[in-house]
Amino acid sequence: MAMDGDKLVGIFSERDYCRKVALKGRNSKDTLVADVMTSEVFSVAGNTGTRACMLVMRDKHFRHLPVVDNGVVLGLVSMRDIMDDVVSDHEQTISHLESYINS
Repeated sequence: MAMDGDKLVGIFSERDYCRKVALKGRNSKDTLVADVMTSEVFSVAGNTGTRACMLVMRDKHFRHLPVVDNGVVLGLVSMRDIMDDVVSDHEQTISHLESYINS
């Protein structure tokens, strides 16, 4: 994430590097992040649910999603974080169903 003080002004991803630096033959040492970062950042609030984040990430083709509340950056959620949460939910559901069936 690129910050200007406390304000989120952009995000620099592997995709940005590949598309805007490597594929264009730019020199990494001479390229400023500000010149190649994505400056139109989509974020979610801290109370946004996992599934809502997953839908945003899927629809917008993001693998990382900043979490911002009242202009304050709280963190960054990754697709891996989302998948871990979904798997955990499914494991918990399976465990409850197995308990129900066995009782």
